[in-house]
Formats: sequence, structure tokens, C-alpha cells
Amino acid sequence: MHACVIGAPDVHYARNGSVALAYQVFGDGPLELVFAPQWINNIDVAWHNPTFARFLNRLGSFAQVLFFDRRGMGLSDRLSAEDAPPLETLVEDLRVVMDRAGFARPVLFGGSDAGCICALFAATHPDRASALIVYGPEARGTATRDYPWAWSSEDWQAYLAEMETGWGAEDYAKRWFRRLMPSAKGDPEQE
Repeated sequence: MHACVIGAPDVHYARNGSVALAYQVFGDGPLELVFAPQWINNIDVAWHNPTFARFLNRLGSFAQVLFFDRRGMGLSDRLSAEDAPPLETLVEDLRVVMDRAGFARPVLFGGSDAGCICALFAATHPDRASALIVYGPEARGTATRDYPWAWSSEDWQAYLAEMETGWGAEDYAKRWFRRLMPSAKGDPEQE
């Protein structure tokens, strides 16, 4: 068992082939819970945001939590735009990290696009998932006539162009934070 933490827990790595996947295990509850956050994450930086750290500690108050960075994100190995893995590879990464951390049959909790990863994992390996929680998953990545609320191809092109020039810069991170969390505007603890 891992005690609930105030700061960031130790970072560990699992390998899926040549790719190193960063993860942390924390919490002391009786339940195993895999938390797979949305598309942008860094397990180390997450603990520096007081609101997110409170959320993580809350999860750790009732569960032993496996928190990880997907390939290409945070402390896991980098990818190029040409290396974007298929969903099945991300599902295999989840299995590898669960095995390395010793999680047998956890609750899977996936946010946004990670909800798809968790759902496919649960469908593919029902013996390895005790429950599935998805928060804000997308049914499609691009808008269609019958799914108009997703981003258009033009929206995606603009987003990727902005990401290519801004990724890693503080002003880019702040702009995206304001878009994703408008209620935190002006809160010095959040910005």
C-alpha cells in the first residue's frame, strides 16, 4: 500500500518495447483505480497545481491510484507527429503499466480521449477491469453532418499549427489553461 501524499509521489517507468512510460502509484484505499487523464498531462507537474493535487489526493483517500503519462506526453518518451500511435497501442501501454504496477483488476477512470482508451481496454480485457468511468469522452475526433459539435478539419489544422509553434512555452500553456478552465481566470493559485 502507498500512503496518500501531499506532494508528488515517486515516478516509476514501465517499458512497452522501446517506449518508456512514466507512472506513479499513491493512495491507501482498498480499491485499485487507474486514472488516465485527458490528452495533455504531466504526472509530475499535475501535483504543482493545488486544485488538481487536491483532486488526486481525494482519489488516493479511497483508492490505491495508478496515475500515468501516455506515450508522447509528460515524463513518458516523446513522439513525433508521424509516430501517433493507434488506439490499440495505447491500450497495450495501459496493460503494460498496470502489470508493472501490480494492478490486477482496477476501476478504469479515463478523461476525454483517455476514456476511449479505457473503454477499449475494458472491452478487450474484461477480466482486467472491475468498472469503467469515463469523463467527457468524444465519440469522434472530427465534425460530421450527424456529429457537428466536434472540431472541423480546419479547427484541427489551426490547433496543430499553434501547438507546433507554442508547445513548451509558458504563454502557450497559459492560453490553453484559460480556454480549458475559464472559471480559474484571475485565481493566482491556478495561473
